[in-house]
Amino acid sequence: MLKKSSNSLNRTIEEISLMSPIELTKWLKIDEKARIVYSYQKTSVVQMLRNASLPTSERHGSILGDEMGLGKTFQALCVIRGLENLYVDQPTAVIVVPKCVLDNNQWQDEARHFGWSAQQGVK
Repeated sequence: MLKKSSNSLNRTIEEISLMSPIELTKWLKIDEKARIVYSYQKTSVVQMLRNASLPTSERHGSILGDEMGLGKTFQALCVIRGLENLYVDQPTAVIVVPKCVLDNNQWQDEARHFGWSAQQGVK
């Protein structure tokens, strides 16, 4: 369930897109001393939030792919936190990653920036 109506949600997504990277970092409740959202990451986070916020009949997923080391894990976690901020109910997210990403504790390390304890299921 959305915290806001569809019309106001679209306005919220537009407001998010106008935020500076530091403002977005604060909105996502990330410890800005530990990590900030860079402008190139902000672009993809806003687009993925926009995709996830479409009406159900128009909604589609997102694929995030770029060079190694540019923060895909961080961006995915930003989207999950953004959805928590936009929706009343706790969103469920399915993220498919290579097992090696889980083996090196990358998700747990990134999740700490959000004050989360990463819970993961591996199949």
